[in-house]
Amino acid sequence: MSGFSVRVTPQGDNSAEVSVSGAMDAHTFEQFFKAVSQLIEAGTLWIVLDLREMTYITSVGINYLVNLRLLRKKAGGDVILVKPQPSVLNVLQMIGFLEVLFVAETPLAAWKEVAKSKPSAS
Repeated sequence: MSGFSVRVTPQGDNSAEVSVSGAMDAHTFEQFFKAVSQLIEAGTLWIVLDLREMTYITSVGINYLVNLRLLRKKAGGDVILVKPQPSVLNVLQMIGFLEVLFVAETPLAAWKEVAKSKPSAS
């Protein structure tokens, strides 16, 4: 039992927060992929990924995060990561992915960043 879980909390206005805990490996990636795919199919543009409880991520997961951000930006949204654990952050840093992924300290800071990038409703 890996203890892997993905919790999705819709935030309204084409936004959702996704909390990931445990190890994202070849077996658990599918669960994460399905949850995020459902959000995208539902038209979610802004996704805050809370990775504070994620203990491990495979290269498949890392590549997916980068592609997810690129696709959401193309669609007019964004993906913001919340404080991955040092082991995960180190991997992202080593392969240079912190250049293309935005990392916030807290979910609140991530949502403030989202608010900045959303077109203002005027």
